[in-house]
Amino acid sequence: MRTLLRSDLFRNFMGGFIIGAVAILALQPGARTDVLVTKIQAAYATLI
Repeated sequence: MRTLLRSDLFRNFMGGFIIGAVAILALQPGARTDVLVTKIQAAYATLI
């Protein structure tokens, strides 16, 4: 088991997995701003 954990193949796999996980989290689209803007405009229109 110790040999597997120290192998280059396992280390490269885990490194790629971690980089991929960070990239997925970083590149996720944020909250839908078009819906938020529409709600703000509708609320503002009722005030006018």
